[in-house]
Amino acid sequence: MNDPKELEKNFYEILNVSKEASFTDIKKSYKTLLLKYHPDINKDNDSSEHFIRITKAYSVLKDDLSRAEYDESLSTSIKSSNQTKFQYSYHDFFKIKDDIFNVFKIFFKNISGKKLPSIRKDDYFFWDGEIDEGVLKMSAKELEERLLYSDNLFVKINAAIALGIKEEKSLCGVLENMLSDPSDDVKKAVIWALGNLKMKKNVSMLKILYENSPIGVKIEILRSIYKIEEGKSTVFYKLLTEAVNGSNMDLKKEALKLLLKIDNKILYDDVKEIFKNGSGEIKVLLDRIIAENKIINYPGRT
Repeated sequence: MNDPKELEKNFYEILNVSKEASFTDIKKSYKTLLLKYHPDINKDNDSSEHFIRITKAYSVLKDDLSRAEYDESLSTSIKSSNQTKFQYSYHDFFKIKDDIFNVFKIFFKNISGKKLPSIRKDDYFFWDGEIDEGVLKMSAKELEERLLYSDNLFVKINAAIALGIKEEKSLCGVLENMLSDPSDDVKKAVIWALGNLKMKKNVSMLKILYENSPIGVKIEILRSIYKIEEGKSTVFYKLLTEAVNGSNMDLKKEALKLLLKIDNKILYDDVKEIFKNGSGEIKVLLDRIIAENKIINYPGRT
């Protein structure tokens, strides 16, 4: 982003709200901008920078204390300089915080020599080991800082899963922001955590993310939407049938396993293609699905 006017904007201007805006208005505008500039949705070159600026602005204005501190610094800068508008704009305000978190980053890089865990083929929990008890004892704020500022994937994944285990719904927005993380493993952890929070408002964002995600992330999204909607929504049904009819075998198998879990049945016409080439593990799963009468209008059944 090379536009000087954009770089000079304060947090209120970044979020397109007035300085007197209520938290509800700030949050509403933030959600709108989040969907507009999310890197997985908006492919413009500047979208990632916009997304980061929006996220950081909201992280300050959503909290009464940090907002008050920001307002004070903003007011001071206006009074002290007529030549420099908004001295404590986006970059200046976070310089102090960035300096502080450079210390944390060094710590985060060295807190664990453990190997990055692999993703298990499990219906709910993909962690290949137990979360450290010390991480679970951390406050929501400490976990948020680890998730946002650590350069260590193991630390970020631990923090995301801990937030999910602790069901920290107050940090749902932070988890949503981390869906833009470049690491698929971090995304999977965040998606799992969102699924564990079971907040229906996350379904639309997960559905959008699903479209352009790699298979491993798609599987985790499918699982999380299943948990959030308990397998009963039209969104879940649509993604489930698409996965069953798709070409990727891992996604097919995951969809069939979830079909065995849900209470609802599925129409034969919506998944009939899979019966033409079902073999191996797919055939075993199909046999179970047929035996449990999960398919409506399946040929041969009365």
